[in-house]
Order: sequence, then structure tokens, then C-alpha cells
Amino acid sequence: MGLGIVGLSEFIPKNKMSVEQLATHFGYELEPYKEALGIKEKRIATEDDEHPSDMATAAGKKVLEACGVSADQIGRVVSTGSSKDFPGSWTVSQEVAKNLGLDNAVAYDLNAGCVGMLLGIHDSINLPSSRPYTLLVSAERWHETLMPIPELPVGTTCHADGAAACLIGPQKHIETSALALNSLPQYNGFIYTKAGGTRYPAEEQTEREMFGRRKKYDIDIKKEYVDNYLAIIEKVLKENNIKPNQIDFLSMNQARAPMRKKISELSGIPFENCPATYENHGHVGAADLVLSMLKHFRSASQTRYGLLVASNVSLYGALLLKFSPDAHEHIHF
Repeated sequence: MGLGIVGLSEFIPKNKMSVEQLATHFGYELEPYKEALGIKEKRIATEDDEHPSDMATAAGKKVLEACGVSADQIGRVVSTGSSKDFPGSWTVSQEVAKNLGLDNAVAYDLNAGCVGMLLGIHDSINLPSSRPYTLLVSAERWHETLMPIPELPVGTTCHADGAAACLIGPQKHIETSALALNSLPQYNGFIYTKAGGTRYPAEEQTEREMFGRRKKYDIDIKKEYVDNYLAIIEKVLKENNIKPNQIDFLSMNQARAPMRKKISELSGIPFENCPATYENHGHVGAADLVLSMLKHFRSASQTRYGLLVASNVSLYGALLLKFSPDAHEHIHF
């Protein structure tokens, strides 16, 4: 029996802003803004109990309860989000482990931006742990932590808040391919988060000075995403001898509908097999992969192959999942 995904969960903040409210807030004309942004609304974490560690804890608790897994069965907790409650060496993972009473778990944060959940899933399946289960969490409170992106001023406003969790454990219903990666170091540092944390913000001057040192990028971000997503998709399909029409779901982060349609058209993967929650509550970083998988599993009765693809602009990754005919009966959410 190998290791694989046994459970998925989410935490969606209570408050939200419509695209009309966002246009007014950021000073954009509504119709061009709505077309460029591609969302109906986004979720905003404004409650006192909706800091990154709170949301990650809620998502983690939910998936453990859904799977019937006890605290003493968790050997590792990994946080893959970018937002933190406090600066420095403070970690979301340690706080989640403490909140959930996971006393036997090793806890650490994996700092890879939007690719974090993909790497976390792969590493948790392939790296031994002292106990049978690994809890992966990802939480963002991006309305407070994300710095504006000069090359993508409208696109920055789609970044939203929320959390997701993925439980990796013993199972025999999902096989996982080797991880395909493509690194673009010329775009390292494209996205900045603020120096402090959501409970302990850095001084404004410190943030301005830090961001002022950011270099300027000559990049067509939409073309870069499409071209590099296509390249990594083609790579993993070719390595596994899988045809595009065999993919039952393609989960991508940072992909609004026009981009997904373009990738679908050029890759041959049907657009109806590209689930996303982007339009409903914005881009939530590494958590997007879990959110889109949840959308698929809630509507599909069977899956042959799924493809997870993620990018943080400077790193692209893809992971192929092969499902047994009864796999859906063993994935809890």
C-alpha cells in the first residue's frame, strides 16, 4: 500500500467584495476591469479569527474529521502558503500543529509560493514520515500581505483570502507520477509579500524600502503563463504516455477562464475538464489546487487521470494522478 491523497478540505472567509465594489475601491472603470479581472467576487478575511494560522487550522481540522484520523497518526504538518501571522522564524505549520494537538508531528513551512501545495503533495508521498499521515495546509490573507505588482496592476487585485488542506496517507487507489518541473530564474522575485505578518505588520517605510529594491521585469505575463503551462503539461503527458483527452480534470492555479480556454484549446484537454474556483472567490495561491480538486470531486462520479499544474512565475510544476475505478469512495471531503 502506497501513500496518496485521502482527504481535501477548505476554509472560505465569511466576507466578500463583488467585482463592482473592487472596481470602485481600486478606482477602475467597471466593464474593462470586470473583463480583465475575470471574477465575480473575492473573499476577504477580516475577522479576528481569520488570520493565516486560524484559517489553516480550520481547514486542517475539517479534513482530519472527514477522514477519521486522530492526532497521534499525524507525523508531519507542512504549510505551503505565503501569508504569515508574524514575521521572522514564526511558522504557520507550528501554530497549526499546536492548535490541533498534533504533538507527535514535525512541522515546517514550505516557501515556494503558488507551487507549494504541488511540491508538498509530491514530497509527502515520497519522503518517509514517522507516522502514517501528513497534513498539508495553505492559507492566504493576501489583502494584507501581498505587495502590488507593477507589471500586473489589475491582476494583483484578484488575489484573495482563504485556506485549504490536503491529507496524505496510506491508500491504494491513486498512483502519482514523477514530478515535472521547469525553472525560470529570470523571474525570481516577481511577487513580493510584506515584511511583517497579519498580526504584526511591518512599518510602512520598511515595506516601501524593501519593495523599492525590486527590479523591473519585461514580461508578457499572459503569454508566459500559457506557453509555460503548455510546455509542462506536454512534458508530463509525454513522459507518462497519456493523451490529452484521457485527462478528467486539469487543476491549475492563477488561471482565469480565458487562460484556461486557451490552454484547453492548445493542449487538447477539454475545457469542461478544467475546474476552477477563481471566478467565485479569486486567486488563493497554492490552495487553488485543492479548491479546484474539490470542485471536480463534488460533481464527478469517476476519474481516470487528473493533472495538477502550478506556477509562481519563476517555477512551473506538474503532477499526474492515476485513479482506480473506485477511488472516489476513498477520498473524503
